[in-house]
Amino acid sequence: MAKSTALIVGIFFALSCIDKLEYDLIKNGSDGIVIDGSISNVDRPYVVEIKRTIPLGDLQKLYRPITGAEVAIFEDTGRSVRLTETQPGVYTSTNSNVIGQVGRSYWVNVKLVTGQVFQSIPDTIVRSPALDRIRKVYREVVDSDGKKQFYFDVFAKPKFERDAIKRLMWTFVGTHKVVTDPSCINVTRSGCNFNPAVAKCNFIPICSGLVNVGGTSINPPINPPRFERQSPCTCCTCWYKTFNDEIILSNLLTFSGEEVLVKSVPIDRYVFFSKLHVQVTQRGLSTQTFNFWRSIVSQKKGVKDLFQPAVGKVRGNLEQLSGNPVSVFGMFSAVSEQNASFYILQDDVPNFDLIPALAVEALCANCLELFPESTNVRPSFWVD
Repeated sequence: MAKSTALIVGIFFALSCIDKLEYDLIKNGSDGIVIDGSISNVDRPYVVEIKRTIPLGDLQKLYRPITGAEVAIFEDTGRSVRLTETQPGVYTSTNSNVIGQVGRSYWVNVKLVTGQVFQSIPDTIVRSPALDRIRKVYREVVDSDGKKQFYFDVFAKPKFERDAIKRLMWTFVGTHKVVTDPSCINVTRSGCNFNPAVAKCNFIPICSGLVNVGGTSINPPINPPRFERQSPCTCCTCWYKTFNDEIILSNLLTFSGEEVLVKSVPIDRYVFFSKLHVQVTQRGLSTQTFNFWRSIVSQKKGVKDLFQPAVGKVRGNLEQLSGNPVSVFGMFSAVSEQNASFYILQDDVPNFDLIPALAVEALCANCLELFPESTNVRPSFWVD
């Protein structure tokens, strides 16, 4: 079997649950299967993603979502919940038949349309210490050119409890809002944006709600476009998410409830267009889940270290029960989870006027295309 290298490239991006982990599992030769998901003691939809890896050489897309699977999560009491495919390759629980409980064990069973069946080794939710507090610390750094860089460091502090486990993991999700104005896009640079409703170029995004009812000659402007508002703008207000840069695990040898730096947030006019919502999640992990993430941290470090080349495989806890044999990677984990959140406001930034303002042209845009992880759906927690 060809050697494979596991690299983490996209960490902690949000779906319907708080976060999700994505790996680049690049294989030479045959495809592999990646199954990733979790269940926790928090009442929310649980998500399992199933993908097929792309052989090394196809750098356009490293995965193909696997659709049409039968996916169910089982509890050691005999209860189970079936998941529904809500996006290609994304399977989500749509009811609360099973809510994770401390001390109970859980596993996922996946049956593909090919007849291949996979199942995870049971994982147990363990009792973790309370998340005592989270806080922010403003920091200024002067770079080698004498230019100031501004940050908020976000810290989490677990409560030290002698009878609670010390295998912890912390994640960060920052959410900010930006309001744009697609109507001011330079039509000579925007491209056609063909509008089938009027069978002509719209030039500015159709989601702006403005429709070109004029001409299409823009160079020279003999018969220029003319716009009328026919619907509300759906790409003027968007929310964006930022996540951890690294996997953050507790140090089992020194853990005593000390503060942990979860994220250093660079301060700029986009992130603080209005304010930043910060959510920190502390997870208590079983031994097998903790060792899985610790192995990935070690392997990721090896990729960066010339003296510690990264070889070998981080397979996780998935096993194949039947069907044509294939390599399977990923982790289905059962975790205890605690969350805390707060807002960081513009007023919290000392000398906010020192941060360069955005050029007017920067906001002449479709907000859905401004950054990754964008949505025009207002988050349930967001308060203006």
